[in-house]
Amino acid sequence: MNEDIKTLKDRVSNILKERELKQALLNWLSSQHGAGRRGMGPTSPDMRDYIATYDSQPPGPGITQAEQIVIKFGRPVLTVKDNSFDTAALTANEASRWWQARLDEARPRIEKNIPAVGRINLRNDPTYTWVGTGWLVGPDVVVTNRHVAEVFATKNSDGSYSLRRNFRKQQILPSIDFRMEFESDALNEFPIEAVLHIEEPGGPDVALLRLTTAGASAKAQLADPVSLSPEAPASGMQVGVIGYPGQNSQIPDPDVVRNIFGDIYDVKRLAPGAVMRADDTVIEHDASTLGGNSGSLVFSLETGKAVGLHFAGSYTTANYAVPSHVVVDRLARFAS
Repeated sequence: MNEDIKTLKDRVSNILKERELKQALLNWLSSQHGAGRRGMGPTSPDMRDYIATYDSQPPGPGITQAEQIVIKFGRPVLTVKDNSFDTAALTANEASRWWQARLDEARPRIEKNIPAVGRINLRNDPTYTWVGTGWLVGPDVVVTNRHVAEVFATKNSDGSYSLRRNFRKQQILPSIDFRMEFESDALNEFPIEAVLHIEEPGGPDVALLRLTTAGASAKAQLADPVSLSPEAPASGMQVGVIGYPGQNSQIPDPDVVRNIFGDIYDVKRLAPGAVMRADDTVIEHDASTLGGNSGSLVFSLETGKAVGLHFAGSYTTANYAVPSHVVVDRLARFAS
């Protein structure tokens, strides 16, 4: 079986393991199809039967309409505004309301973390205006991915780091804005003063950056750092991912992406999901993400503590994160 198809089936199966969610989805589909014709349209009885018996279905090429529906309603993506989130969009059907109740219960923990997550912006870079997500792990320290930091920084022979320069020899200037929200011009931006650590290739995809208040936007304020879990999460743990999914014209299924993300990109989003697998080196989760989510916060909805640093994935298959205990270790070694 093609590895992407296998991982897609694993992801959809993982979503459908949540029995209440699966039943809510089936109930909604039953209420929609009525006496509809057979077939695989979204209102057909066959759609419900396909989802009800998903694990016994043979794999097919690409992503089916049924799988799209499971991901859209089973792993929604919410907009963030004013350091909060609105679950009103989750009242559309019974499957959506399943998540609404859980997110509203976790709201205090989610809203504590939202202000600590920001978009990493660049000045003087000829290719990128922004490159990923980062979040506070210390009063003035941000964690992100190695592959994000390497866009604007390089390691010197003496072990220190320098900011890269563009073709005009201008220094590329990184900053992080903890707002960048949907339909909002609010700013909360801080320059990145120094690179503390970029993990070597072959190691975990981690980098640590230090911020400065000099040159920050008007009335900018730093939030409290995110608390880090010292342990790897258990499979099935419900998590939230906060970050900045970005539009990518190279994605092969733009209609699928539009269906899941609502054609809203480059701004802060909240995506709930669950841990699929985890060990001491990598966490696999099934929240819906895109490219700009590199560096996103992955946290437990139950405790609010970070369990991982998102570094890679696919909107249709699975996503991967560095376990938070690795961040704890690097923070102690390079940002003390």
